[in-house]
Amino acid sequence: MRNSKNERKSHRLVILLVLLIVLLFVCGGGLAYYLYIQPSRAVENFLKDAKALDFDALSSDVLTGDLSPLEEAHVTDSAYEEFFRRANAFMTYDIGKTSYRFTNATVSAVIQYADGTEIYKQTISDITKQIASSAFSGDEKSAEDLNSEFSRYLSENSASLGQSFSSISLDFQLIKENGKWYVDAISDDMAQVLSVNFLSAEQELTASMSQISEGSQETSVPQASAEDRIDLIAKTFTIQYTGHQLSQDMNGNPCLLVYYNYTNLAADPSSAMVDVNLRAYQNGQLLEASLSAEDDAALDQYMESSPSGQTVSVCQAFALLDSVSDVTLAASEAYSFNEQGTVQLLKLS
Repeated sequence: MRNSKNERKSHRLVILLVLLIVLLFVCGGGLAYYLYIQPSRAVENFLKDAKALDFDALSSDVLTGDLSPLEEAHVTDSAYEEFFRRANAFMTYDIGKTSYRFTNATVSAVIQYADGTEIYKQTISDITKQIASSAFSGDEKSAEDLNSEFSRYLSENSASLGQSFSSISLDFQLIKENGKWYVDAISDDMAQVLSVNFLSAEQELTASMSQISEGSQETSVPQASAEDRIDLIAKTFTIQYTGHQLSQDMNGNPCLLVYYNYTNLAADPSSAMVDVNLRAYQNGQLLEASLSAEDDAALDQYMESSPSGQTVSVCQAFALLDSVSDVTLAASEAYSFNEQGTVQLLKLS
């Protein structure tokens, strides 16, 4: 009888020990899992605040609270706040692997975000044309006016947001301090995401403007034939080649006069000088603009503004290297990132 009682006690003890082991395993595993997901939750909160473009929350998510990378990318500029909020609302993300050791962790994430590159290109093109037009008319705009105009054009061109996306894989570095995980810092790549590629467009603009300023050094001549035409249809204008002739400049040197019809399709007055980028090449060299000795109304109309819908005959003059070698023309939209253009070969002899 006594043995039977002892066996029952021993059996209950075994069950209790098993339950205790299971409980310790579950609690230990649960604690480990809890500790494991804390860094990824910190990244998820950071991305949630980034998607909402909540600067106060983002500052509290970052260890130092430093948002200067976003300032450099113009994301915090109040003039563009509405655009960036609309753009970042399209952001989606997937949190990946986490690795950590004590108070440091790395969390990977794949982020898909609206790509604003084409919007920036169009906006920069629009505002640059306006600056050029204002300069030619003697109307100088202040930095405040230009900033306001850029914001307006950006808003007008933002209708295509959400049609084009970019994706990036980022590794977030995290630090644990006072029991809380923080994103170590906002990286340049993350600033690029929140600016929906503004930094890339800005770099491309800088490179483009450098090319314009170094245009006299251009040596790459486009291929063209006599059957080609520089006729061009752009968003805000069209041009149609009508002819060319040899002439002389003020000093009696040979120059080439190129005539084409220019139609302003924009809502506001504009001119061929503002809209059209016409280049001429001879013997592998880019020709400089010239001042013709002839009194031709088309030369004046090249610089004069035309109202919306009007078509005028304009003329551009180029200084020739000689009067017999072929000339290659290349036409494109001025102040634009659009690389599409037209070409034509002119036989001078």
